[in-house]
Amino acid sequence: MIYARKGEKLEQSLEEHIGQCLKALEDLKNTRFWKVIGAAELELRTAIVFHDSGKIFYQRNLRKGKLSFSGHEILSAHILKRFLWHYRKHAKTSDLELRCSGGDLSIAAVLYHHHAMGVKKRVESLRKNELRFSSQKEFEEILAEHGKILLKNLEFLESEAVKLALDMLNSDLRRFVADGKVKTAEIAYESDDIINRTWECFQRDVNFRKMMIALTTALVVCDYRGVREENGGKRGFGKIVDDFLELYKI
Repeated sequence: MIYARKGEKLEQSLEEHIGQCLKALEDLKNTRFWKVIGAAELELRTAIVFHDSGKIFYQRNLRKGKLSFSGHEILSAHILKRFLWHYRKHAKTSDLELRCSGGDLSIAAVLYHHHAMGVKKRVESLRKNELRFSSQKEFEEILAEHGKILLKNLEFLESEAVKLALDMLNSDLRRFVADGKVKTAEIAYESDDIINRTWECFQRDVNFRKMMIALTTALVVCDYRGVREENGGKRGFGKIVDDFLELYKI
């Protein structure tokens, strides 16, 4: 099982978390906020499916009895960028075309769904982070499970193009793991380009800027509502998300 969350008392699989986030997306459709983001539903769905993909590299990163996923959003954005590159080469329709030359709304939302500021500092921290698997075999098993989860949840896109893109994505990701060790420095280096392209679009394209902020907000809402809490309770920010949805109810 790939963990989206694992502590001493509570754990949640990546597959369950994505499923719960997609259910939360349906709740958003009953709010006035949907009038703002509804036109970018495909980008939001894509962002939800990939927003925690970077956690596949952290499955052995135990800190004080729980898995630590610090910086995973950078890896997730990197994975999504590679998937979109391959998907667009094989898709027959333009369902996920760029809204801004060089920038992707879904990638931007994934990149900033935890922290609005200091992303370059987090890239530097990632560069120094030592992530590894117990063996190359374990990595291949996690990669295969991750692929199945993505395939299951990307049914809203062209199926054949998705399958081809996922095969190529896995080939790409294998380049970043050698003898069980993740080449975080190489991923961090390529992530600089993602950040720069995102901010170029943010600065020059007002529509991209508005939709990026709205889509990131929507992803944060879905992410928090997709977390299973201990004893059914909610953290402080989870209550704020509920207030947000109540405020924007139709």
